[in-house]
Amino acid sequence: MTTPDTSNDGGSPQRIAYTVKEAQERVPLPTSTFYKAIASGDILSVRVGRKILIPVKPFHTKFGGSPA
Repeated sequence: MTTPDTSNDGGSPQRIAYTVKEAQERVPLPTSTFYKAIASGDILSVRVGRKILIPVKPFHTKFGGSPA
């Protein structure tokens, strides 16, 4: 998911959220543990219809690293 804000990197859209699959690829957690962390609020998430999205900034604040 992207936003049209292009002020940070000279023209390309800035990513604001990961899907669960994309977020899981960035941390070494089993799927069941990842979903439990979402359910308990340990991993911040937003539900849009049936889709669960993980906001990029809070995710990287918690797990380190930088958005790709």
